[in-house]
Amino acid sequence: MDPRITIHNITDYNSLLSIVYSELESISRRKPQQSVDTQNPLLKCCEALFQAGAITIMAQHKVLDPDFLAEYSSYYSKQFNEVSRYCTRLHFFKESKATELTQLEYIDSTPPEHYLGFITLRPVITSPVGATILSSEVVPGFIRSADKFPVHIMGRELSVFGTPFMQQDNAVGACAQASIWMALRTLRKREGDRAHDPAQITDAATRYNANGRIKPNRQGLTQIQMMEAIRSAGYSPHSIWLGQWHNQSLDAMNPADVQTAKRTIHPYIESEIPVVLLLIHKIGGHAVVAVGHTWNANTTEFQTVEVSNSASLDLRLVHASSWIPDFIINNDNSGPYMPFPSSSGGGTGYSMEQMVYALPLLPADVFMSGEEALSIGLTVVSDIYEGFATAADKEALELSASDIAIRVLLVEKRKLRTWATTTTMPKELQDELRTMHLPKRVWILELHLKAVYGAHDKENIVPSLVAFALIDPTGDTVANSILMFYLNKNYPLDIIEVGTFLQFQDGLVKSGTQTTDNTPLEPIRGRTP
Repeated sequence: MDPRITIHNITDYNSLLSIVYSELESISRRKPQQSVDTQNPLLKCCEALFQAGAITIMAQHKVLDPDFLAEYSSYYSKQFNEVSRYCTRLHFFKESKATELTQLEYIDSTPPEHYLGFITLRPVITSPVGATILSSEVVPGFIRSADKFPVHIMGRELSVFGTPFMQQDNAVGACAQASIWMALRTLRKREGDRAHDPAQITDAATRYNANGRIKPNRQGLTQIQMMEAIRSAGYSPHSIWLGQWHNQSLDAMNPADVQTAKRTIHPYIESEIPVVLLLIHKIGGHAVVAVGHTWNANTTEFQTVEVSNSASLDLRLVHASSWIPDFIINNDNSGPYMPFPSSSGGGTGYSMEQMVYALPLLPADVFMSGEEALSIGLTVVSDIYEGFATAADKEALELSASDIAIRVLLVEKRKLRTWATTTTMPKELQDELRTMHLPKRVWILELHLKAVYGAHDKENIVPSLVAFALIDPTGDTVANSILMFYLNKNYPLDIIEVGTFLQFQDGLVKSGTQTTDNTPLEPIRGRTP
């Protein structure tokens, strides 16, 4: 059998680490101990894979990884000391042990669901983790910004559902380039195969504005350069300023501002859009990419959004971010799928309180931000409550608002239609959602029953959706943006006897249709393996 493919059994964590380090030493011709400080991302990958049940490693040698080849051509090939252009790719499997099987027998007999993903080892001891994708199942919580990537091994096609990860190499790029690469590569299949390698990202970012040496690029990129790199890849970088705490001689953002920032970022993560976060840490500036969030089904601390209205009602809806203790980030100098808490507790870790800017990678045809979509959607909610104010007790209406949780997300038209087709709902509503004229994507403001919203987890979808507004992301005002508003008969307070949905045109109600539903709907879920 060709020694280009070798197979190894894992007996415990130390054996896994020994195999990985042996492969790294072979390709880099350096012992990992010579660069201990740069091994954290590799160690985190190994820990996550072992915890997920990895028991077999298939090592693929002499891999011409396209991203490293670009780095090699741009930088390493010009060095006096020889650096190999080949990488080693380590594939990890759970449950299926190799025993006495040959490589072909093993790969042909292993169920595809046992595949946990791969680590690409660069021949560079100071930055060994190249293009890597670990299955989202190696971490608890919701990995929202992810996709299914095909993997070919000896004629067998497998797939891994996850978010691409890469360690910065401080030659072609630093943390900014690594974060942008991870974000672009995640969106590659969804948005027309637009993804740059690290060298292209650096070239695009510094084309018009260079603030130092381009190669090696150890000083990283500025916010403006990062936006230019994202724009050059065909996206619309939405720069969100998260506060000026760092200009006020403060060590970190205050807790109230952290919660505000969390609510602002949440719609993009729910929309499966990777969000590049710019941080100011104690040791300097840094960039990471937010790809998901953890979940606390039993939260008791609720963040609210006030709904202004002309009926003098104190309306406060609960924001869906209340159920999210931490974001999940890919941090190039720490590892993939890392928890990103609200506060580091005075420690040295990374946390939300260090955020300065957020850069969600919006599609170029989306002109409306998540913040604007929320504001526009709430105007319709305000109108509904103002209408009910003449038919219900004021305190009862205010209490009903506090029983509602809201979520905002951007959804592709085809995904909305698929949801309508596969979800139990009134036929009138289902038919309209499947056939109505829609833009390529829509913002959705969802209204859920707070009491059951926390029951959503990775395995379960519960009927919690009682109302929603569809909003045109190419619009910019209420007058031309609302497309539909749906209201279940049970919301709020059983004031109405039937459900209904309203269609809008040019800011005015075009038509209304009654529905016979009396139970909440199951909401749209994210991409799944």
